[in-house]
Amino acid sequence: MSATHQPDGPIDPAVSEQLARMSAQMDAEVRGEQAEYEAMALRAAWRARGLVDVAREWMLRGDTVEVRAGGQALAGTITAVGTDVLVLATPMRPTIVVPLGGVPPLLRQVEARPEASQPEGAGPRTLVAWLSAAEMAGERVVVVLDDGHQVEGLVLAVAADHVLLGSRQGRQAVPTSRVTLAWPST
Repeated sequence: MSATHQPDGPIDPAVSEQLARMSAQMDAEVRGEQAEYEAMALRAAWRARGLVDVAREWMLRGDTVEVRAGGQALAGTITAVGTDVLVLATPMRPTIVVPLGGVPPLLRQVEARPEASQPEGAGPRTLVAWLSAAEMAGERVVVVLDDGHQVEGLVLAVAADHVLLGSRQGRQAVPTSRVTLAWPST
């Protein structure tokens, strides 16, 4: 007896055709399962992302986005993303600071640019960092609260939970948790 099996003759063409169909069917099933697993992995990745991650992705592509916060809707491009803040550039204002904590804004992708890739912008890591820089520079700012009320003034001090602004109406202690938008005063 030999250790290898020798076929008795040529394979029947009908059997060969059936084997080819079975192989193609198995290949199609494997490709379908792979596509299903890839879609599940993509959904899991989307579920794991935070608002900061979404903002960073749209910034890096240079997408046009709409930000709804404090009763306002602003469209532009995201130029920087920090740990709890993004910076939006619009045709009217080159710098609008949008806190992502507290009462987060609604972000909507207006125009996707999948082929574009922007370098990550330099910007503030937090709203408090941006306000502190304005304080050090002696700048006036406008802050929009979660109810749409706008307060404008000179940044006198930035505390742990509020910013003290000096304005014609006197000093105003604005809780940073209520700030939904901010920009340099012109």
